[in-house]
Amino acid sequence: MRAHTAAWIGAAGAIVSLVGLCFLPAAFGAHGDPAMLGAGGGILSFGLLLVSCAIYARARTLLAAPIDAPSSPAEKLRNCDVCERYAPVIQCRVHLLHLCGDCVAAHYDFHTCAYVPSTRGKQRPRKRATAAGS
Repeated sequence: MRAHTAAWIGAAGAIVSLVGLCFLPAAFGAHGDPAMLGAGGGILSFGLLLVSCAIYARARTLLAAPIDAPSSPAEKLRNCDVCERYAPVIQCRVHLLHLCGDCVAAHYDFHTCAYVPSTRGKQRPRKRATAAGS
């Protein structure tokens, strides 16, 4: 079901609900008819059922939509700069390296390195040092 169809069902449900609400003053007037209360309540509940069906159809349409994959390899998230197997968890700000948990143990030097959580963006650092030099 297309998203536009769900929107039209929701609009029709809102109109039917409004018609159901118009029946209610006839039920509560000076010469009220109890049958009008039942008819108004039934029409109102049917309209609200249509609105809820439209919301459900819209949610199913959103779930069925394909997830947009990155169009180029440059937009994909990159792995660790040393082993290139796992996702990076930390970045060495001195050497400009994004490191996974396994490579942090080999690279760790508290005298020279400054570490921050890795927020790998779409661009690689301009200059990259090797891990063997530290």
